[in-house]
Amino acid sequence: MPGGLLNRLRSQWEFIGQIATWLVGSVGGFLQAVPFTYPDQNGSTLSLGSFVVRILVGLLLVPILWFNKRRHTKVWFAATLALLAAGLISFFRNQSLVADCVTDYSGQRVLKGREDTPWTKGQRAADPSVTDAQLIDRQNVSRRERIWTADSIAGCERDIQIWYIVSLPLFALCIMCLLQTIRCSRARASGGP
Repeated sequence: MPGGLLNRLRSQWEFIGQIATWLVGSVGGFLQAVPFTYPDQNGSTLSLGSFVVRILVGLLLVPILWFNKRRHTKVWFAATLALLAAGLISFFRNQSLVADCVTDYSGQRVLKGREDTPWTKGQRAADPSVTDAQLIDRQNVSRRERIWTADSIAGCERDIQIWYIVSLPLFALCIMCLLQTIRCSRARASGGP
């Protein structure tokens, strides 16, 4: 009996790995730190988005169970490559947004905007070398909307949250598809094409 269970687990390791990837990805999404420390985030938007995306990732288990024959190997391989490309694009997009929308100030990572206010434009015209930290010193960190427009600050926050939420599930889906590719390639050839 124990030998039979061990053989069955050995033959299904890809599927077990897919479930483990989904679970670790689900938990990992809630444990990630937000890429800025000011202003404080209550996390409700990120938690809701993470939850919805995790459900979508879990739904991939349905086609994994249905399409597990050797003839499906190429489709899963293509899905793996597509998800890897999408994951890399979303990761680097998120990193670009963080570089554009977050500045260091007194040991904190402060969310900023992309569009300067008229006051900031005047400050930059008078001194082109003025830094974001110097502008924050002149206005106070709690008055960011006097340095960057409120809409651009909100836009940065929204864009960072969206790309932040999207990256991890794409990589989790990629790993699940890779394991399914291996599983299908090891399956016995069936009578289908």
